[in-house]
Amino acid sequence: TLAVFIADIDALEEAVVNVKFFLDGVSIKNAALDAVISDMRRLVNYVQLIADADPDNAEVIINSSGFHVKRISLGNSKKGYKVESLETGRVILNAPANNHQYPYIWEVSTSRRDWSFLMVSRTSTAQCETLTSRRVYYFRYTVVGKDNKLSPPSAAVVCLVK
Repeated sequence: TLAVFIADIDALEEAVVNVKFFLDGVSIKNAALDAVISDMRRLVNYVQLIADADPDNAEVIINSSGFHVKRISLGNSKKGYKVESLETGRVILNAPANNHQYPYIWEVSTSRRDWSFLMVSRTSTAQCETLTSRRVYYFRYTVVGKDNKLSPPSAAVVCLVK
């Protein structure tokens, strides 16, 4: 409920103010922050659920909820790669080709903070079929280059898995 959400925000604000005065202040603040983040995710999921039920008015529903519709481009020439979800639970990852010289290490995240290994691919295209549908995932890759040196991770690309 909104009352719980407001209480969690108030608890976070109080924890931020009191963080210096208590030995466990940081852990209290982190727990309060986790509660607010969890509330936000539930709110976003709820608004998305309502919008999905009425596709003709989805943008109006999202905007009237205080959120904004963000146009997400799955392919961006500046990034040089894209992620597509064409079937339930399945994505196709496309990176700039390097003529099969070096392998790609793909990573996945649901938060853009914590990254997990997804797969290694010898080609610039890879597929993953084990993702949860109707969930947002972020993808990035690293190239293993000469002398096994890793490139910096690519920018993250977002995809809502069908």
